[in-house]
Amino acid sequence: MTANIWITNDIDIRFPNDFYSVNQKENNTQKWMKDLEGWAMEAVIIDTSKRKTQTTTMTCLSVEDSNLTITSSDYQNIQY
Repeated sequence: MTANIWITNDIDIRFPNDFYSVNQKENNTQKWMKDLEGWAMEAVIIDTSKRKTQTTTMTCLSVEDSNLTITSSDYQNIQY
C-alpha cells in the first residue's frame, strides 16, 4: 500500500480516536492516521495487495466548527 497525503498545520484539529480502533481487515486499517502531524486535506491511497489495484481518494471539502458527535458503532464497516 502506498499513499500520498497533503497535510496542513493551519488548523488545530485531529482525527477522532474512534476511527483508529475501527475493526477492519489487517491490510485495510486507518491506524496510519494517528501518526499524522496535522490534518489531512487530501489523501490518495493505492492498495496493490489484491489482484486488481484499488485507489481510494479522500478530500477534505471544508473545515467548520460543529458540535457533531460521531458514534462509530452506528455505522456499518465498508469492506472492499
